Amino acid sequence: TGDDLFKVEEYRNLSALLEKSKKVFFVRQNGAVYMKSEGKKKLFAKEEEATRMDVAFPVVHGTNCEDGTIQGLFEFLNLPYVGCDILSSAVGMDKAVFKDVLKTAKLPVLECKTIRAREYMLKKAEINKRLFNESDLFSG
Repeated sequence: TGDDLFKVEEYRNLSALLEKSKKVFFVRQNGAVYMKSEGKKKLFAKEEEATRMDVAFPVVHGTNCEDGTIQGLFEFLNLPYVGCDILSSAVGMDKAVFKDVLKTAKLPVLECKTIRAREYMLKKAEINKRLFNESDLFSG
């Protein structure tokens, strides 16, 4: 968190912006959820030293944000949030799974070949060779 996060020009240098920003974490305490600053001496500081959270508006992008992870955190904390739930976020983030869901619903999707990260790590040379041979990539 921090005032610089509201200045568009600050996003030109993300490393510097992160350095200026204050790290926070969420904690459930006394039946409510609070956002607290990292580095406090006491884990459970007095309520006036934290910001009470009534609802989350996750305006985020990427892994650990729009893939269901942050929604899982909010549900674990029992903190209401806007937007998609865990499952729809996870499915929407995984393009191969999402295409399968669309196909199951009889919606048209373009053909594709899915290569998982682990598979690529283990068979990089073989997969790269196949990628340069389009007819091989879309067969089988």
